[in-house]
Amino acid sequence: MNSRDYYLSISRDHFYNASMLIYNTQKDNVNFWCALIVNQALTCELSIKTILEKLKIKYTNIHSLYNLFQLLPQEIQIEIVNNISKSLNHPPESVWMNIQLFSFSCVDWRYLDKTMIIETSTLHQFMLALYNCSRKYVAYVVKEREEPLSENELQEIDNKFAEYTMQALNDNAKRIDEINMKQKSKKSKRLK
Repeated sequence: MNSRDYYLSISRDHFYNASMLIYNTQKDNVNFWCALIVNQALTCELSIKTILEKLKIKYTNIHSLYNLFQLLPQEIQIEIVNNISKSLNHPPESVWMNIQLFSFSCVDWRYLDKTMIIETSTLHQFMLALYNCSRKYVAYVVKEREEPLSENELQEIDNKFAEYTMQALNDNAKRIDEINMKQKSKKSKRLK
């Protein structure tokens, strides 16, 4: 098992499940639009990255759906755009334009003052198409265990969580230090 595609696909599934829960129960409720759009965009991003990872296509840590989508093989791009085009009865050029328009929706829709009007039915279809496509490459099923975990298994899980927590704390501390250094640098330049 490739741990990178495992974690990408599990995260993808979580955001997809949240998207579908909101979409199926609250899509017409304006109070849920930000959450719906951000979850759909994250599903798209993680679906694309899952495919790229499986195909061993290098990508940087970018969040632009359009730029990530452009990294996929041409035949996958065309198939997805054509499927959305047929599903929504929109010309393919319109679908491409809409993908560009909601390319940064994951980032922008976290804050209402940065949102813009996007064609949500295309985003929804884009998410469904990418999710289904990515599941052809990587799909894990998380099952509940029938028997309880042994003491050793529980201890192993606790150790892994402790390891991941320490790694996350160290990574966050490095980020905070970098931000503080940049702010000090800017402040000292202003004072000069």
